[in-house]
Amino acid sequence: MGVAEKDGARLSLRAANRILRYEWPRNIRELAQAIDVAWGGASNGEIDEADLPKAKVEDGSPRSRLKQQLVAQLRSARGNVAEVARKMGRTRPLVYHYLKKFEIDPESFR
Repeated sequence: MGVAEKDGARLSLRAANRILRYEWPRNIRELAQAIDVAWGGASNGEIDEADLPKAKVEDGSPRSRLKQQLVAQLRSARGNVAEVARKMGRTRPLVYHYLKKFEIDPESFR
């Protein structure tokens, strides 16, 4: 499909929110590919959330590897955040930031 045909494409609010929330670990190329795939499934010239390709939850991206590392360290340290920070070479506030970002409760490892 040519660029001129895509000029009239619209995004639904749900699709736009999903695009904005996703971190695009593979940069702009991944975003462009997602839009191309979505446009192929779009009806009435509007890309809806269901038209967007499904994101891989644990895709080996740096973010998912960090989450996996945090969980492993928390298990090993039995939820002791200070010990996790030392082992990872990070500050405690940064580890707490990651825990909040990934919605991980260190208490659940105690």
